Amino acid sequence: MRHFQRRVELAFDLDGGRIAGFECECPHHDETGLGCEHAWALLLALAEERAPAEPEAAALRPRYVALAAETEREGALVLALSREDGSPLALDLDAWSDLDDARDEETLRHLAPDAGGFARGGNAGGFARPRGPYRVAPSRGDALLDAAVGTGRLHLLRERGGRTEAIPLVAGAPLELVLRPRRRPDGDFDLRAYVSGEDAPETEVANLAFFAPGETGRVVVGERLHSLRAHGAAGWVRRLRRGDLPPIPPARIASALAALAAETALPRLALAPDADPLPLVARPGAPVVRLESRDGGLRGRVFLDYDGLEVRAGAPGGLLHDLAGGRSLVRDPDAEAEALAVPQRLGAEAAVEDLSAFLLPDAELAEVASAFLAAGFRVVVDGRRARGARREGIRVASDRDWFRVEGGVSAEGEPRPLGAVLDGLRAGDRVAVCDDELLVLSPDDARALEALLPLAAIGEREDGALRLSPGQAALAGGLLGDDAERDEAFRRARETIAGGAHAASDVPPSGLRGELRPYQRAGLAWLRGLDELGLGGCLADDMGLGKTIQTIAWLLGRRASARAPFLLVVPRSLVGNWCDELGRFAPELAIHRHDGPDRDLDGARAGAVVITTYGILRRDAEPLAASEFDAVVLDEAQAIKNPSSATARAARGLRAERRLALSGTPIENDLAELWSLFAFLDPGLLGSRRSFLGGFRSAAPEALAALNRALAPLLLRRTKEEVAPELPELVEQTILCDMAPEQARRYEELRLAARAELLGARVETATSARVLEALLRLRQIACDPRLVGAEDERSGKTELAVERLEAAAARGSKSLVFSQFTGLLDLVERDLARLGRTCLRLDGSTRDRETPVRRFQEDPDALVFLISLKAGGTGLNLTAADQVLVLDPWWNPAAEAQAIARAHRIGRKGSVLACRLVSRGTVEEDILELQRRKRDLADAVIGGEPGATVGFDDLELLLRAPSAPE
Repeated sequence: MRHFQRRVELAFDLDGGRIAGFECECPHHDETGLGCEHAWALLLALAEERAPAEPEAAALRPRYVALAAETEREGALVLALSREDGSPLALDLDAWSDLDDARDEETLRHLAPDAGGFARGGNAGGFARPRGPYRVAPSRGDALLDAAVGTGRLHLLRERGGRTEAIPLVAGAPLELVLRPRRRPDGDFDLRAYVSGEDAPETEVANLAFFAPGETGRVVVGERLHSLRAHGAAGWVRRLRRGDLPPIPPARIASALAALAAETALPRLALAPDADPLPLVARPGAPVVRLESRDGGLRGRVFLDYDGLEVRAGAPGGLLHDLAGGRSLVRDPDAEAEALAVPQRLGAEAAVEDLSAFLLPDAELAEVASAFLAAGFRVVVDGRRARGARREGIRVASDRDWFRVEGGVSAEGEPRPLGAVLDGLRAGDRVAVCDDELLVLSPDDARALEALLPLAAIGEREDGALRLSPGQAALAGGLLGDDAERDEAFRRARETIAGGAHAASDVPPSGLRGELRPYQRAGLAWLRGLDELGLGGCLADDMGLGKTIQTIAWLLGRRASARAPFLLVVPRSLVGNWCDELGRFAPELAIHRHDGPDRDLDGARAGAVVITTYGILRRDAEPLAASEFDAVVLDEAQAIKNPSSATARAARGLRAERRLALSGTPIENDLAELWSLFAFLDPGLLGSRRSFLGGFRSAAPEALAALNRALAPLLLRRTKEEVAPELPELVEQTILCDMAPEQARRYEELRLAARAELLGARVETATSARVLEALLRLRQIACDPRLVGAEDERSGKTELAVERLEAAAARGSKSLVFSQFTGLLDLVERDLARLGRTCLRLDGSTRDRETPVRRFQEDPDALVFLISLKAGGTGLNLTAADQVLVLDPWWNPAAEAQAIARAHRIGRKGSVLACRLVSRGTVEEDILELQRRKRDLADAVIGGEPGATVGFDDLELLLRAPSAPE
């Protein structure tokens, strides 16, 4: 025997065919003393075997009873089973063996999961049998009803006339569910549900038995069970039966139906009580994705566009109602499922509550948009239509006194205006905003167009094309590449500009006293070539290569044809130097100094050189702008690097036939400096300031390289290594000095306080006055604590500097000493005086610059020259120096290079030793790192030395803890 799943041994003692006793292993046998169920079961089985055979039972033919009232209350099909006589029928294993109709097996197979399964009774030892009625899951209801009505034994149990009746049902033809308004006695409208079909007149479903177990639902009309084509909106029947829709006034019937159609799934719809339902129209659905840029990725939603009507993919319902067009569009669930699969293939995170919504974290817009476009989607990003675009040929043609640049981009076969595309191109993301649409480019096409961004910066707009001046031909030609279609006039203009410097004469003018080196003669030819082209330029030779004599030779050659004086604008400290150089190399040129309180221009005749300063240029901006000049020359032209400054504005206001800028560092920190320079030299060449900076600051490296090539004819730069191999050797050293113990302690205390201040502010740029003031104090302590009032403390750097200066002086070698801090120069001078050494001095308070310079160059006993970097870093020839000491590093390495170049110049006979003294473990070491960081921009544009700006990250670097010495 088996006790549930365990086998038990049962033994009987027989005496003459009678049972004398029995014994069982189960626990019930000993506990009761009356035996157990196993013994009684065996005895009953033996008795049945000995009983006479009964006649075979009739085959089971179950009736299936759909309970209308229970179904209405449950919201799902409720089904009971009975025998043919109406008695309840339990569904168990025996029922299967008695079935003789295969249709019953199919019906019960659909019912089995909701009835608990047919093995349930057997697993419980035969004591429990599942009984109905059964609540059927919606996913199986339709199939179950269809199978049951197929047996001919499906009945509907319903209340009618106060009594319950079971109505046998047969299958009927499918019916359509239709919503239509019906007028109420008060004149308003109700919305009602009706069914109609081939074998049933249109009937309101309010009093019909209705089942909505699955996607379609079933309805009983008379004695027929009809499938219901509800188009995914069968739930409207229950909603209308509940009566939870308010009455609709006649004037609002159209708008109310339109609002319902927009917010929820509806079945067939009739717009008036007696009107036919809107006709069904099948149209293919076009996939649409709407993307929104969000921090950290893209959010999107997938739609299907059915002939102009959009619906969220996978949303409930099977119809879209076009009330204005008088039609209902049939949705395509397969197309919608295919559309929903696309974002999943891209790795999107789907929204649980909305199948159409998804998130693509850390996604690139161009990559995502390209994938959807390739899948046939219409793509909308932040309200703008996105289209796939491609680069096409660019054409350049002459247009009166201008050049037109057009073509270049098409989207879906239609051309787009090049100017608008370049204006909207966001460098690095392959997307251009153009006329309220987004153009999505391939990586190669995007790179090619990004190289053209400078064209958008300098060109004017005209009918979608770019309009360039003849002077911009070199810049445009360098950016367009080799595949652009050019007309003959443009080619000639570009070749003329590019080759102008080589076509002019390099013969020095008569009257020039002094010999020009070969590279200086080439510079003179370049200046004359610019004259022939009518363009200004920047002579950006390295410090010490003779920009002064090249400029004097150029002015001397123009003197004969000049109809106005020349204007030379220089730093105040260089006025005397320029007067000396003009007198030395071109004594025939008259000099008119425009400085002092009684200055005027009345005595300046044509061909004379008017020398003034940048300060006077600012103060006399109006009278100088009212005067005519043959040529204007700006020396140390970085003075106009800030385009918003009064100096830069005054320079741009000058009127002259020709313009020349001299600067060893035409760009230090930012492209705005380059724009400011060329806004003076060639107004309009680089377009407006805003467009130029917008086009280049975010431009790809290729665009900066193209700018370099394009400006090359207008910006001449030669380095000492290139053109002056005879220049003596320059040996540069960076010497790390250890601070004195008390100096190091004071420095660390201030560093910790400044870092706490900085991290507390968390500013993105250097705007904290206290932090910057502390940074200044750190630099001063790193130089010498006596600069902050600690008179009794020692400085490791000052002691080393004095030792090196004294040792050089003892050998008879001359030294230049540069510092930002005049106070530090005072300390060095005082310490040297204790050793009996007298120093020459040049700083902002020095009025007579020529005397100390001349004495240092000529007097063998003048061995140490102390110079402030700002006052003496430029415009001096101090070739007598053997050693240059830079006492404190500056943010801008170009400023240091110019200071060193005071000694390392043509005319120097021996090598020059340049030493930077840097306090170990201090902000000075980090300044050297900043200098290395700030080189890329100038190298890309002119191949020169950049300067620096200091931001939050830079300040963090400067205030970090010092690293241990290696």
